[in-house]
Amino acid sequence: MGWLADLFKEIPLSVNLQEKVTQAEAKQTAIDAEKASLKDDLREANAQIAQLKKQLEQFTHKPLTDLDIQILQMIAVFRSAPIALIAQQLNTHIEAVEMQVNALLKNGYIEWKLDDYGEYNYRLRDKARRYLIDNNLLPPIS
Repeated sequence: MGWLADLFKEIPLSVNLQEKVTQAEAKQTAIDAEKASLKDDLREANAQIAQLKKQLEQFTHKPLTDLDIQILQMIAVFRSAPIALIAQQLNTHIEAVEMQVNALLKNGYIEWKLDDYGEYNYRLRDKARRYLIDNNLLPPIS
């Protein structure tokens, strides 16, 4: 018996009412079982989505160029850097740096934030940090 039946155990109920209580409990039990099953299905679907996202990234991801790595290293040094500073430090034309920065943004390696002067400053995302760490490419601390 469920909690509802236990509640009414001491109270004399008509047969009709007892049957309705029993049906309500059975319905609630079925709903709880379905809810648990749906939670399991959702967990499995989320795991499958994560796996498919990884596979998609492997198929669509192009290896980072030397300029990409240098840009990531510059951003790592400065923690937050505008394109002009990155281009100046790398002695590379700003348009070439901007093109690479846009690709890094698109591929989830960096993100941007507007500073108080309305200029975009770029920061590393965890994906870039992981890449630099895994490949032993973090610049030395000065």
